[in-house]
Amino acid sequence: MDNVELEASGLELGGADAIGKAVAADRPSHSKRQRNASEPIDIEKDLDRISLVQALHDTEAATARVIDLTERLVEARQQITELRGEVERTKLEYFDYRSEHEQMKGSMAYRIATVIWSVRNAFRL
Repeated sequence: MDNVELEASGLELGGADAIGKAVAADRPSHSKRQRNASEPIDIEKDLDRISLVQALHDTEAATARVIDLTERLVEARQQITELRGEVERTKLEYFDYRSEHEQMKGSMAYRIATVIWSVRNAFRL
């Protein structure tokens, strides 16, 4: 059924619950069917309505899953972006410390301390 047929049958496009209520209200009860046995029962119409309700429920469930997966994907993407930024900051910090370490190793005080340490180890003091 397309939207025009739904609207023509008096059903709103408000979701499967509204369709389910309309189908239940439209469907004759079992006792009415027995009383009006002379009227032909349109089983195909009932099956079509039930199929429509089930399809709407399935669509709502699939839509909810898609929304959930999309939200999780967006959150994961934000986390990846944050982690990449943290990695870049950590790399910069590492290079700063490495540069500082190289400067200390090149300083006169470090070389003197290295010589003193070597002499100490040579005499086992």
